[in-house]
Amino acid sequence: APRRDVRFIHALWAKLSDAGKLDNPTREGLNRFIRRRFGDHWGSVPADVDHLRDAEQIAEVIEALKKWCKREGIAL
Repeated sequence: APRRDVRFIHALWAKLSDAGKLDNPTREGLNRFIRRRFGDHWGSVPADVDHLRDAEQIAEVIEALKKWCKREGIAL
């Protein structure tokens, strides 16, 4: 990912994967998560997480993943 904040999304996804908390730990799984979680709220979602450019949207994804990690007891 070209942006540090988007790379952090990948890192959080990897933490969830390493902990065995994901049904689909692939990049496609991450893209599906973003579409499912934010599609209605944002109106449109980029086809791939690395195409996210809006800082507010990126922050929303990071916060959602951080909260998921916290619920699962995964240290950040």
